[in-house]
Amino acid sequence: MSVIANRYIQALLELPKSKDENEKIEEGLKEIASVYNSNEQLKKVLLDPRIVNEVKMEIVNEIFSQYMKVACLKNFVELLIKEKRINYIQEIAEIYEKVTSEAKKELNIKIIVAKPIDEKQTEAIVKKYKTMYKVETINYEVVIDESLLGGVKVMVGNKIYDGSVATQLMQIF
Repeated sequence: MSVIANRYIQALLELPKSKDENEKIEEGLKEIASVYNSNEQLKKVLLDPRIVNEVKMEIVNEIFSQYMKVACLKNFVELLIKEKRINYIQEIAEIYEKVTSEAKKELNIKIIVAKPIDEKQTEAIVKKYKTMYKVETINYEVVIDESLLGGVKVMVGNKIYDGSVATQLMQIF
């Protein structure tokens, strides 16, 4: 995590917000980061020092009008543009999501399997990680990876719990 992104996150977190505002800010940051990273034309405009900040904000307000209704988010994006830090938007969005999830006692995991698993198996995995991480809610995504021989891998942030057959066989030998 960069020091710059961390400073901006701390500033954003210190602003008093309702639960609803927090969710809208999180959604907005993710959407802005996604569009910013996938749209080279938008990226060039927002990074171009020849274009005045007011024009950049008009463009952002137009594209992300539903999120710019949240004054806190609008002011934050305006600050990023003014300080020429909009290029940190992806990192800021990721950190904000992580911090707010921790505060809500939520955990995001990715369950990687060789073939589809049923609801009972999924629930067992979710229950295990709820207990392990002492959280109330787990948001999960099941991903099929046919390169696995069998077993399951679970990704929690940048940590991987590898219970795949290949790993188990390698540990035997």
